[in-house]
Amino acid sequence: MEKLSGGDLDDLLERSGCLGEHLVSRIVRQVLSGAAFCHERGILHRDLKPGNIMLVCADLHEQSLAWLTGCCLSPQLKEGSYNCKIIDFGLSATFDPTDPGGGITDVNGTPAYMAPEVCKRMGRYAAKADVWSIGVLTYELLTGSLPFGDASDYSGGFKELFEITKQYENLESFWALMPEDHWHEAKTRWLSRSLGVRKFVSSLLCCDPEQRPSAVEALRSPWFELYRPTRDGLTPELFQSLLDYAEETHFVKVCLLLIAARLGSESLEPYRAAFLGIDTGNGSLSRAEFFEAVQNLQDCDSCCPLSRRKVSKWFEQCDLNKNGRLEYSEFLAACLHAQLHALESPDDLHGEALSNRAFSALDSDGDGRATRGDILRFFHTDLVIKGLPEKAPFD
Repeated sequence: MEKLSGGDLDDLLERSGCLGEHLVSRIVRQVLSGAAFCHERGILHRDLKPGNIMLVCADLHEQSLAWLTGCCLSPQLKEGSYNCKIIDFGLSATFDPTDPGGGITDVNGTPAYMAPEVCKRMGRYAAKADVWSIGVLTYELLTGSLPFGDASDYSGGFKELFEITKQYENLESFWALMPEDHWHEAKTRWLSRSLGVRKFVSSLLCCDPEQRPSAVEALRSPWFELYRPTRDGLTPELFQSLLDYAEETHFVKVCLLLIAARLGSESLEPYRAAFLGIDTGNGSLSRAEFFEAVQNLQDCDSCCPLSRRKVSKWFEQCDLNKNGRLEYSEFLAACLHAQLHALESPDDLHGEALSNRAFSALDSDGDGRATRGDILRFFHTDLVIKGLPEKAPFD
């Protein structure tokens, strides 16, 4: 299990009170990207809040394969160097993202972060309820306070908070209903923020879910452009690793996928930066995004032009679950190919050394056994099982 040594956003808020816009943009972009990834697959988190956003350090470049070589890294977290991971899917639910009228009816979550359509307990709600929660979270990061307070702030508890949320139209009208000094400090901090971020948060806190942006639409906000990090994209070395990985056997690809999924975040930062440089925000790479990245690399590196057909073939060979997109874990596995090839002899890469590393990744409790059920739970599909040798030592 990966250790997330940066704590959660609640810890960061407790230390800092409120955060600068540059850091908030970095955090919220990642949370929206994670939400978009889930929503595209019909998963609604339903409890997005600071306590469920964990932080890891993004500034470690040395020992990119520390886990593989046995080194131990102890990152020193720095302000502004955070990457995020969404945790606690205990209240999550599934919905059909292709059905406009579909959604969920039961009420679950943390009251202060619940959208009006959830509080009303009328009809169905879906992905945009998470977007509202991210709006509340963003406001909290910027001001150090919840926009409508917590249930403990009201004599009527969460029921009164629900009524306030259901009647909400916009922040200005909400403050007009409250005593002058009730939210004075938070209001002052809010009004000191840029117009761009205030418009952004107000769009997420739109009381009508039909008018509220989706996670993907929110990622297109002009406010993010002010703080967008440098997009690294593919390097010649990573591209060569992708090409070599595409020609490997299915067994090697599956082993690399297992290893990639168990590496700590600090080990993967160069690859993560490359992935984000290609991805437009939904957490996986389309064929068009991949081809554009290859084209950009060729333009910068004076490579021989490659046909769309050839690039498309490589894309398909890297797409292990055959869903027409490169997932983050698939991209990482392909990037790791060259690094492992440098660590191992060519024979070992296809033999016992690689399979041992993959087995260690599966054997999380260290008991020397990994059942077929363990593998199915890891991959959530039997497609990968069929790609393993029939006499694999898993049963």
